[in-house]
Amino acid sequence: MQTLKKIFKVPKEHEIKIQIPDDIPENEKIEIHLIYKNAEITKKDKINKLKKAMKDKLFLKDIEEIHSDFMKIDSEGW
Repeated sequence: MQTLKKIFKVPKEHEIKIQIPDDIPENEKIEIHLIYKNAEITKKDKINKLKKAMKDKLFLKDIEEIHSDFMKIDSEGW
């Protein structure tokens, strides 16, 4: 299996033509994945998510574990 990667900017018409390499036989099955970042997340959305996380028990437990791990490391000295 081989992977080809090409990055595009979304054109005005929202269409991209894909050139298939000549060494791929006709009727060969291929997969095409479209991966994009959700650019609509605003600073306000991020702050609201952080506020929500401050009340999330699992998130707070994870933060406490990380804090505890670093307290041990910090107390050992260099």
